[in-house]
Amino acid sequence: MSEKKMAALVYGRMAHHLDHIAPLCELLSIPLIVTEIDLLESAKKYYPFIETVYWGYPELGDQVLSRFDLLFCSLTRSFVDSIFSFAQHVHQKRVATVWCPHGNSDKGQRTYFMEGLNEERAALVYGQKIIDFLIQKGVYSQLQAALPIGNFRHAHYLKHKEHYTALLQEEVVKKLPVLPQTLLYAPTWEDEEKNSSFFDAAPHLIQQLPKDANLIIKIHPNILIQHEVDLDVFLEKWEKKPNLLIVKDFTPIYPLLDFVDLYIGDMSSVGYDFLTLNKPMFFFNPHGKEEASGPALYLHRCGLSLSSSENPSFYSLIRSHLPFDKAQFSAVRKEVYDYTFTKSSEEAVLKEAILKLINSL
Repeated sequence: MSEKKMAALVYGRMAHHLDHIAPLCELLSIPLIVTEIDLLESAKKYYPFIETVYWGYPELGDQVLSRFDLLFCSLTRSFVDSIFSFAQHVHQKRVATVWCPHGNSDKGQRTYFMEGLNEERAALVYGQKIIDFLIQKGVYSQLQAALPIGNFRHAHYLKHKEHYTALLQEEVVKKLPVLPQTLLYAPTWEDEEKNSSFFDAAPHLIQQLPKDANLIIKIHPNILIQHEVDLDVFLEKWEKKPNLLIVKDFTPIYPLLDFVDLYIGDMSSVGYDFLTLNKPMFFFNPHGKEEASGPALYLHRCGLSLSSSENPSFYSLIRSHLPFDKAQFSAVRKEVYDYTFTKSSEEAVLKEAILKLINSL
């Protein structure tokens, strides 16, 4: 048991961090701190087995510094210091941090986001793939510890599957007709690298949607923030289509992945989560011919490319491929999964390993 008083933090409107941090809170029996009321409501609804605390921005620093020694979060050390600079000065103490990834995508190859981790002392990583990426970015050697934790989020989902299935039934399944096939399109957001396919591909996917298939579009929370007006227009135009469901607020990802028959994505980390189930995968390349291969498209080897969002026969292409998908891609998906996620430990063993890491800092 660690003598350090620990908590986890989801700062700001980063709803997509919840499904990565909340399972860790349960594993370690530590509280989750949020700074937005809607995230408090989401956490209590989707992750009721953890303690969630809301502190507004003015009080956050003093509350954290007076109660905790260490935070688990997906923020860089420098950003944490900027948040707590005044409180750290007042309390004459610097809160320690352990960096936690919020997904394992191939984004960040052409920008300097990951280089911002150059002040971290400790990190939790899924497996070898992210270790290699940190080495590539020059932000691994300074770490005192980088602990591979495997796919603990999927283990968390299986542990609480009854809870998540009930939520999925109410918020997703009931809203769709019973049809032979359900597809998930989960694009990423429009970051500096222009990694999102959403506004280009989504209208075509919807227009071409066959009557005998459901399409679920999982909107990235940052798209909701970035393109609020454009998204309102989009929703008004399409959301009444009976076999289309646009999901904005359902934060748990594995219940959705378990439910659907196949995945359509771009550069989103959801694709790496989908490897867990070894189901058919299809990809849009938002970079087009500029980058048809290479590390930024590493995951795309696990499925079929939908090379043009204006292709008039997406679903014909998808359906003609399905009989051959297992033979063509199943072994590749398993290989990439094993590279991405180290073999998971039992819950008690993983908890002990994390606490050992904490005590070493």
